[in-house]
Amino acid sequence: MESTLSRFLCGVSFVVLTTSASTFAGVEGTYVLEDSEDSRFRWKQLELTIKADDDGGYSAVLTESSGEVLLDSDEIEVDGQEFKAIFTLSSDLGDLIFTYAGQVENGKLTGSITESMFGTEVELVGKLKSQDDLPPPLQEESNNEFEIESETNDTSVSQSINPDIVGTYILDNESSSRIKPELTLNLDGIGKYSATLIAGKVTKTDDVEGENNKFSATFKVSTNIGDMDITYAGRIESDRLIGTITESLFGAAVKLVGKLKNEEEPEQDNDSE
Repeated sequence: MESTLSRFLCGVSFVVLTTSASTFAGVEGTYVLEDSEDSRFRWKQLELTIKADDDGGYSAVLTESSGEVLLDSDEIEVDGQEFKAIFTLSSDLGDLIFTYAGQVENGKLTGSITESMFGTEVELVGKLKSQDDLPPPLQEESNNEFEIESETNDTSVSQSINPDIVGTYILDNESSSRIKPELTLNLDGIGKYSATLIAGKVTKTDDVEGENNKFSATFKVSTNIGDMDITYAGRIESDRLIGTITESLFGAAVKLVGKLKNEEEPEQDNDSE
Protein backbone atom coordinates (compact mmCIF):
# COMPACT_ATOMS: atom_id res chain seq x y z
CA MET A 1 0.00 0.00 0.00
CA GLU A 2 2.81 2.38 0.96
CA SER A 3 4.68 1.53 -2.24
CA THR A 4 1.60 2.31 -4.36
CA LEU A 5 1.09 5.65 -2.57
CA SER A 6 4.74 6.56 -3.06
CA ARG A 7 4.53 5.83 -6.78
CA PHE A 8 1.35 7.91 -7.02
CA LEU A 9 2.93 10.89 -5.21
CA CYS A 10 6.03 10.65 -7.41
CA GLY A 11 3.79 10.67 -10.46
CA VAL A 12 1.95 13.76 -9.24
CA SER A 13 5.25 15.49 -8.50
CA PHE A 14 6.51 14.70 -12.00
CA VAL A 15 3.35 16.15 -13.57
CA VAL A 16 3.65 19.30 -11.44
CA LEU A 17 7.31 19.74 -12.35
CA THR A 18 6.61 19.15 -16.02
CA THR A 19 3.75 21.65 -15.98
CA SER A 20 5.90 24.21 -14.19
CA ALA A 21 8.72 23.80 -16.68
CA SER A 22 6.28 24.10 -19.56
CA THR A 23 4.79 27.29 -18.11
CA PHE A 24 8.25 28.68 -17.41
CA ALA A 25 9.28 28.19 -21.03
CA GLY A 26 5.93 29.22 -22.44
CA VAL A 27 7.08 32.57 -23.79
CA GLU A 28 10.76 31.90 -24.33
CA GLY A 29 12.08 32.11 -27.87
CA THR A 30 12.80 34.45 -30.76
CA TYR A 31 9.81 35.85 -32.62
CA VAL A 32 9.91 37.37 -36.09
CA LEU A 33 7.64 40.43 -36.00
CA GLU A 34 5.25 40.59 -38.92
CA ASP A 35 3.20 43.20 -40.71
CA SER A 36 -0.16 44.00 -39.23
CA GLU A 37 -2.94 46.30 -40.37
CA ASP A 38 -1.68 48.97 -37.94
CA SER A 39 2.10 48.76 -38.27
CA ARG A 40 4.90 47.74 -40.61
CA PHE A 41 7.83 45.69 -39.37
CA ARG A 42 8.83 43.41 -42.24
CA TRP A 43 10.89 46.03 -44.02
CA LYS A 44 12.97 46.40 -40.85
CA GLN A 45 13.00 42.63 -40.15
CA LEU A 46 12.69 43.07 -36.38
CA GLU A 47 12.96 40.14 -33.99
CA LEU A 48 11.94 39.97 -30.33
CA THR A 49 13.76 37.47 -28.10
CA ILE A 50 12.49 36.57 -24.63
CA LYS A 51 14.71 34.40 -22.43
CA ALA A 52 14.93 33.26 -18.82
CA ASP A 53 18.00 32.80 -16.67
CA ASP A 54 18.70 30.03 -14.17
CA ASP A 55 17.13 32.04 -11.35
CA GLY A 56 13.82 32.49 -13.16
CA GLY A 57 14.42 36.09 -14.16
CA TYR A 58 13.53 37.24 -17.67
CA SER A 59 15.10 39.57 -20.20
CA ALA A 60 14.07 40.75 -23.65
CA VAL A 61 16.05 41.89 -26.70
CA LEU A 62 14.98 43.62 -29.91
CA THR A 63 17.28 42.89 -32.85
CA GLU A 64 17.39 43.09 -36.60
CA SER A 65 17.57 39.80 -38.50
CA SER A 66 21.30 40.44 -38.96
CA GLY A 67 21.68 40.00 -35.20
CA GLU A 68 22.36 43.68 -34.49
CA VAL A 69 20.90 44.57 -31.09
CA LEU A 70 18.62 47.61 -31.12
CA LEU A 71 17.28 47.58 -27.56
CA ASP A 72 17.45 45.26 -24.56
CA SER A 73 15.58 45.23 -21.29
CA ASP A 74 15.40 43.53 -17.90
CA GLU A 75 12.07 45.26 -17.24
CA ILE A 76 9.90 42.32 -18.21
CA GLU A 77 7.05 40.55 -16.46
CA VAL A 78 5.88 37.06 -17.39
CA ASP A 79 2.72 35.33 -16.23
CA GLY A 80 2.27 31.95 -17.87
CA GLN A 81 2.11 32.68 -21.59
CA GLU A 82 1.60 36.43 -21.17
CA PHE A 83 4.38 39.00 -21.01
CA LYS A 84 5.11 42.73 -20.82
CA ALA A 85 8.53 44.13 -21.74
CA ILE A 86 9.52 47.79 -21.38
CA PHE A 87 12.30 49.22 -23.57
CA THR A 88 13.82 52.66 -22.95
CA LEU A 89 15.26 54.60 -25.88
CA SER A 90 17.31 57.69 -25.01
CA SER A 91 16.97 60.55 -27.49
CA ASP A 92 17.53 64.28 -27.71
CA LEU A 93 13.76 64.61 -27.15
CA GLY A 94 14.12 62.76 -23.86
CA ASP A 95 13.55 59.09 -23.00
CA LEU A 96 11.07 57.28 -25.25
CA ILE A 97 9.38 54.30 -23.59
CA PHE A 98 8.22 51.39 -25.77
CA THR A 99 6.05 48.73 -24.09
CA TYR A 100 5.62 45.38 -25.81
CA ALA A 101 2.80 43.35 -24.23
CA GLY A 102 0.95 40.25 -25.36
CA GLN A 103 0.67 36.50 -25.23
CA VAL A 104 2.10 33.47 -26.98
CA GLU A 105 0.01 30.54 -28.16
CA ASN A 106 1.21 27.69 -30.38
CA GLY A 107 4.20 29.71 -31.54
CA LYS A 108 2.10 32.76 -32.43
CA LEU A 109 2.70 36.09 -30.67
CA THR A 110 -0.08 38.67 -30.48
CA GLY A 111 -0.45 41.86 -28.49
CA SER A 112 0.27 45.57 -28.74
CA ILE A 113 3.09 48.11 -28.71
CA THR A 114 2.61 51.44 -26.96
CA GLU A 115 5.03 54.35 -26.89
CA SER A 116 5.28 57.32 -24.58
CA MET A 117 5.94 60.19 -26.96
CA PHE A 118 2.51 60.33 -28.57
CA GLY A 119 0.62 57.86 -26.40
CA THR A 120 -0.04 55.70 -29.46
CA GLU A 121 -0.69 51.97 -29.69
CA VAL A 122 -0.16 49.61 -32.63
CA GLU A 123 -0.80 45.92 -33.07
CA LEU A 124 1.97 43.42 -32.29
CA VAL A 125 2.08 40.23 -34.37
CA GLY A 126 4.87 37.66 -34.64
CA LYS A 127 5.71 34.01 -35.07
CA LEU A 128 8.28 31.77 -33.40
CA LYS A 129 11.45 31.71 -35.48
CA SER A 130 12.56 28.32 -36.76
CA GLN A 131 15.95 27.26 -38.07
CA ASP A 132 14.49 26.94 -41.55
CA ASP A 133 13.14 30.49 -41.65
CA LEU A 134 14.59 32.64 -44.38
CA PRO A 135 14.82 36.39 -43.86
CA PRO A 136 11.85 38.15 -45.45
CA PRO A 137 12.58 40.12 -48.62
CA LEU A 138 13.35 43.77 -48.28
CA GLN A 139 10.50 45.98 -49.36
CA GLU A 140 11.10 49.50 -50.53
CA GLU A 141 7.52 50.59 -50.23
CA SER A 142 6.85 53.81 -48.40
CA ASN A 143 5.13 53.95 -45.00
CA ASN A 144 3.92 57.42 -45.85
CA GLU A 145 0.30 57.27 -46.93
CA PHE A 146 0.53 60.85 -48.12
CA GLU A 147 3.90 60.64 -49.87
CA ILE A 148 4.40 63.51 -52.27
CA GLU A 149 5.72 62.59 -55.69
CA SER A 150 8.86 64.46 -56.77
CA GLU A 151 8.22 67.22 -59.25
CA THR A 152 9.85 67.18 -62.66
CA ASN A 153 10.60 70.88 -62.88
CA ASP A 154 10.86 73.98 -60.72
CA THR A 155 7.88 75.65 -62.38
CA SER A 156 5.43 72.95 -61.22
CA VAL A 157 6.89 73.15 -57.72
CA SER A 158 6.39 76.90 -57.49
CA GLN A 159 2.83 76.56 -58.76
CA SER A 160 2.04 74.04 -55.99
CA ILE A 161 3.08 76.31 -53.10
CA ASN A 162 0.15 77.00 -50.82
CA PRO A 163 0.65 79.63 -48.10
CA ASP A 164 -2.69 78.59 -46.56
CA ILE A 165 -1.11 75.50 -44.97
CA VAL A 166 1.31 77.68 -42.97
CA GLY A 167 0.53 77.87 -39.26
CA THR A 168 0.90 76.14 -35.89
CA TYR A 169 -1.15 72.98 -35.33
CA ILE A 170 -1.89 71.47 -31.93
CA LEU A 171 -1.59 67.70 -32.33
CA ASP A 172 -4.11 65.41 -30.69
CA ASN A 173 -2.84 62.33 -28.90
CA GLU A 174 -4.15 59.75 -26.46
CA SER A 175 -1.54 60.25 -23.76
CA SER A 176 -2.45 61.37 -20.27
CA SER A 177 -0.15 64.40 -20.54
CA ARG A 178 -1.84 67.78 -20.59
CA ILE A 179 0.85 69.03 -22.97
CA LYS A 180 0.01 68.46 -26.62
CA PRO A 181 2.79 68.46 -29.23
CA GLU A 182 2.76 71.38 -31.66
CA LEU A 183 3.80 71.34 -35.33
CA THR A 184 4.51 74.63 -37.08
CA LEU A 185 4.79 74.90 -40.88
CA ASN A 186 6.66 77.95 -42.18
CA LEU A 187 7.18 79.42 -45.66
CA ASP A 188 9.92 81.93 -46.51
CA GLY A 189 9.95 84.62 -49.19
CA ILE A 190 11.39 82.36 -51.91
CA GLY A 191 8.84 79.59 -51.47
CA LYS A 192 10.91 77.29 -49.22
CA TYR A 193 9.08 75.39 -46.47
CA SER A 194 10.46 74.60 -43.00
CA ALA A 195 8.91 73.11 -39.89
CA THR A 196 9.26 73.20 -36.11
CA LEU A 197 8.13 70.46 -33.71
CA ILE A 198 7.58 71.11 -30.00
CA ALA A 199 7.26 67.77 -28.19
CA GLY A 200 8.95 68.22 -24.84
CA LYS A 201 11.85 69.92 -26.66
CA VAL A 202 12.06 72.01 -29.81
CA THR A 203 13.24 70.39 -33.05
CA LYS A 204 13.51 72.14 -36.43
CA THR A 205 13.89 70.88 -39.99
CA ASP A 206 14.22 72.14 -43.55
CA ASP A 207 13.38 68.67 -44.91
CA VAL A 208 9.85 69.73 -45.82
CA GLU A 209 7.86 69.31 -49.01
CA GLY A 210 4.56 70.95 -49.81
CA GLU A 211 2.16 70.47 -52.67
CA ASN A 212 -1.18 72.27 -52.71
CA ASN A 213 -2.74 71.36 -49.36
CA LYS A 214 -0.40 68.37 -48.71
CA PHE A 215 2.88 68.37 -46.83
CA SER A 216 5.66 66.12 -45.54
CA ALA A 217 8.14 67.14 -42.80
CA THR A 218 10.94 64.85 -41.57
CA PHE A 219 12.72 65.49 -38.27
CA LYS A 220 16.01 63.77 -37.41
CA VAL A 221 16.23 62.71 -33.76
CA SER A 222 19.45 61.42 -32.21
CA THR A 223 19.11 58.32 -30.01
CA ASN A 224 21.49 56.01 -28.17
CA ILE A 225 21.22 53.47 -31.01
CA GLY A 226 21.55 55.89 -33.90
CA ASP A 227 19.54 58.57 -35.65
CA MET A 228 15.79 58.17 -36.00
CA ASP A 229 13.70 59.96 -38.62
CA ILE A 230 10.17 60.96 -37.63
CA THR A 231 8.02 62.01 -40.59
CA TYR A 232 4.82 64.00 -40.25
CA ALA A 233 2.80 63.93 -43.46
CA GLY A 234 -0.75 64.69 -44.42
CA ARG A 235 -3.08 67.38 -45.66
CA ILE A 236 -4.72 70.52 -44.35
CA GLU A 237 -8.48 70.91 -44.67
CA SER A 238 -9.72 74.27 -43.35
CA ASP A 239 -8.16 74.40 -39.89
CA ARG A 240 -7.75 70.63 -39.49
CA LEU A 241 -4.62 68.53 -40.06
CA ILE A 242 -5.04 64.87 -41.05
CA GLY A 243 -2.28 62.38 -41.88
CA THR A 244 0.26 59.95 -40.45
CA ILE A 245 3.37 59.91 -38.28
CA THR A 246 6.03 57.34 -39.21
CA GLU A 247 9.38 56.61 -37.62
CA SER A 248 12.36 54.88 -39.17
CA LEU A 249 13.57 52.61 -36.34
CA PHE A 250 10.58 50.29 -36.06
CA GLY A 251 8.60 51.33 -39.12
CA ALA A 252 5.48 52.01 -37.10
CA ALA A 253 2.88 54.37 -38.56
CA VAL A 254 0.23 56.09 -36.45
CA LYS A 255 -2.60 58.48 -37.16
CA LEU A 256 -1.87 62.21 -37.16
CA VAL A 257 -4.66 64.60 -36.20
CA GLY A 258 -4.41 68.26 -35.26
CA LYS A 259 -6.11 71.62 -35.38
CA LEU A 260 -4.90 75.12 -36.20
CA LYS A 261 -3.81 76.94 -33.06
CA ASN A 262 -5.84 79.98 -32.14
CA GLU A 263 -3.57 82.94 -31.41
CA GLU A 264 -5.61 83.60 -28.27
CA GLU A 265 -4.91 80.14 -26.84
CA PRO A 266 -2.51 80.20 -23.85
CA GLU A 267 1.05 79.02 -24.40
CA GLN A 268 1.80 75.50 -23.17
CA ASP A 269 4.55 74.95 -20.63
CA ASN A 270 6.90 73.05 -22.95
CA ASP A 271 10.54 72.50 -21.99
CA SER A 272 12.51 74.00 -24.86
CA GLU A 273 15.96 73.47 -23.40
